[in-house]
Amino acid sequence: MTTHRLKSWPVNFRDVLTGRKRFEVRRDDRGFQPGDVVELLEFDPFDEHGRHGIEAGAARGYTGRTATYRIGYVSRGNGCPAGWCGFDLISLEDYNRVLMAIEPIIRGAR
Repeated sequence: MTTHRLKSWPVNFRDVLTGRKRFEVRRDDRGFQPGDVVELLEFDPFDEHGRHGIEAGAARGYTGRTATYRIGYVSRGNGCPAGWCGFDLISLEDYNRVLMAIEPIIRGAR
């Protein structure tokens, strides 16, 4: 299991926190796998006047807010361009709840 620390712009970060956005589409350069941990780090690239930090010379940067999820399903191909993948984000509470539910089934199969 790997932990991936990923930048997330404020609008996307908020949508993930509220449950409106439950997936990520990213470059497939980190070997994302089901069960991996994703730590989203809110990153604000705009200055106080709404200008992009690179253009204005003063990006706000990381806000200090983070959110942690597990990767469920990973999709490569299936509509994703080459070199990209999509994966769903599962809250740690939901992930642990599923593990508890299937643990007796797994133990019984041994």
